[in-house]
Amino acid sequence: MYWLLDRLAEFTDGGIFEPFIGASSYAMFAWGRRLNPDERNRLVAERLASARLLAWCDSCPRADLPSLLEWRETWRPVLKAGGFPPPPDPEDEFYQRCGNRTVRLREMCAHLEAAARSFRQGGEVETSLARASIHSLLHWTVKDAAVGASCLAESMPDCSEEWSRWLAQTLAAPAFTDIATAAGEFLGWLTGEFNARWLWTYCHGPNDWQKLHQLALQCDDWFVYDHLADIMPPDRLEEWDSLVLWESEDHGQMRAFSRWLPPEYAAVLRSHFDHSDSEWGACAYQAYLAKSPEPVLVHEWRRRESLPAWQVKLLDRRLFAPEAVRPGPIVEDVQDAEADFRLEDPFSRRGL
Repeated sequence: MYWLLDRLAEFTDGGIFEPFIGASSYAMFAWGRRLNPDERNRLVAERLASARLLAWCDSCPRADLPSLLEWRETWRPVLKAGGFPPPPDPEDEFYQRCGNRTVRLREMCAHLEAAARSFRQGGEVETSLARASIHSLLHWTVKDAAVGASCLAESMPDCSEEWSRWLAQTLAAPAFTDIATAAGEFLGWLTGEFNARWLWTYCHGPNDWQKLHQLALQCDDWFVYDHLADIMPPDRLEEWDSLVLWESEDHGQMRAFSRWLPPEYAAVLRSHFDHSDSEWGACAYQAYLAKSPEPVLVHEWRRRESLPAWQVKLLDRRLFAPEAVRPGPIVEDVQDAEADFRLEDPFSRRGL
């Protein structure tokens, strides 16, 4: 099991994976992420290219994070040979790892401008590559700019036309000037009610959480729940009840709730363990394991004969397995895990 070996092996010991790198994507990743920074470009090859790109992203040192935004140039020979879908976009990796919002926005705007220029001037391959970068960079730059935009209307738009009108007015605001300059005509790719709701969501700060909660009651967009978990005060359990109780289908609210929930409220997750959606129940249980004090979990272990087998397995791992292979605090979304196998857990209830 390469996943288990990757978690348990010393980070300096990449050699144990070398016999398997031609046969397994995960073995390739485990070997590649252990390369020294000056050896990263050994990963630029066509075979198992998606795993190699993921390892190239993962092994990027913090001091060289802007190199992630230059991935199209580094990987051009491989991409020209036939291409592959980047497992996550390297732009996503840069956004998640660069913690300084000012630096992040400046770097992304510069590369957005370069991608837009490449799209206008390049051939078929360059245009295809640039299109992917433009979409990603627009997503992240607009999200970052929205934090300081303060562009919320007095009332939430209530029809597609009003949403579209609000979106156009907001993107013309001073907070988005640098993005508009860098993207040029490609800023027009952000249109429609869905993109408007997405931008509206990230314009909310901690003082605006009630407005976002109102939107969460009206739609099932995962990003609304996700951002609500970031900005809702820690004493608002009742408001979450209206989003997670009596719901039969998970649109992201259970993951957001599990992420938000203060440890002192961990016991409320018990009511979700037997949910009809197995991922919902597994997410609630793993969050319960992550947030509950160890003496409580030891007490649970003593009564394990009364627990379902899948809960006993996860509880066993939480209490007795090495730290590196203990269950995560939530069950990752299946689509996210399929795109980025770093999020997989083959021992979870879902068995990814």
